[in-house]
Amino acid sequence: MRPEPCCLYDEPHELRHGIEDNLRTLGVEQLAAVNLRVMDNAAPAGRFFDQLAAMVAARDDGLIAGIGLSNISHDHLLRALEVTDIVCVQNSFNLAERKSLPVLRQCDRCGMAFVPFSPLGWPRSQHNAILTNSAVTTVARHHGATAGQVVLAWLLAIAPNVLLIPGTSRRHSPQAESRRRGAFSRARRNRTAHPPVPMTSTAIPVTMKHPNVGTYRLNTLRQRVDQHRAEAAASRDAFKSQIGQHADGVFTAPERTGVDV
Repeated sequence: MRPEPCCLYDEPHELRHGIEDNLRTLGVEQLAAVNLRVMDNAAPAGRFFDQLAAMVAARDDGLIAGIGLSNISHDHLLRALEVTDIVCVQNSFNLAERKSLPVLRQCDRCGMAFVPFSPLGWPRSQHNAILTNSAVTTVARHHGATAGQVVLAWLLAIAPNVLLIPGTSRRHSPQAESRRRGAFSRARRNRTAHPPVPMTSTAIPVTMKHPNVGTYRLNTLRQRVDQHRAEAAASRDAFKSQIGQHADGVFTAPERTGVDV
C-alpha cells in the first residue's frame, strides 16, 4: 500500500492562513517565531521568495515576531538574508548527518540560533548506530550518563548557537521526569557533562497544525544563545579530554558523514 502524498500547504496565502489558524488555536495575538519549511529540495528561486514575502508581510502586520527557516541549504540562507532578517534555522544535524554544517556555521557568524532536528538520528537504523557507537558509549559510562545525553552534549558543544528542542511521545511521564532530574543532578556534580535543554525550555514546539508552518516559543531566544555560548565555551575542552583517543574524530572532522567517530 502506497503512502498518501503529503499536503504541503505552502502556497504564500496558505502560509498566512496557517499562521492565523495557529493564533486562533493558541489564543494569542502574536507568535514569537515561525519557521518556513522548504519542501522537496526546492531551489531558492521565485517561489521561495514569494513564500518569504508572505512571511515578511505577516511579521510586518504583527502576526509573528520573527521568521525562521527549516530544511534549507546554505544557498537558501544566504539568499533569504538578502531579503530579510532570519532568527533561527532548523535542519537535520547529528553525529551521523552533518551536511548542514555550512548552514550551522553561517548561523553562528550571523548570531542566529541553529536548531538540529533528529538530533539522535533518523531513521531507526541511524539512531541505533549512533547510540551504540563505541566512542559514545565509552563517554556515557565515564559520566554515568545515557548515550542519548552524550550525543546531545556533543551537539551543544559543537557550536555556541545550537539550541535543542526536547521532545516526548507522552504529555506526562513520571519515569521520564525522574530520569531527567537524575541527569541534571549528575550534571551539577560534574560540570564537564553538558546537560540537555530542560523540559521547561521556551524553545518548545507548541503546535504543528500545518506541515509547513512550525511554531516555536522563542521569546528568550537571544538569552538562550548567550547562555549556551558561555556554557559551551566552558565545557568543550573538558568534554574533549574525556573522549581521549576519539576526540579528533568527533570534534575536528564534523564534515564527515557516518558514525565512525
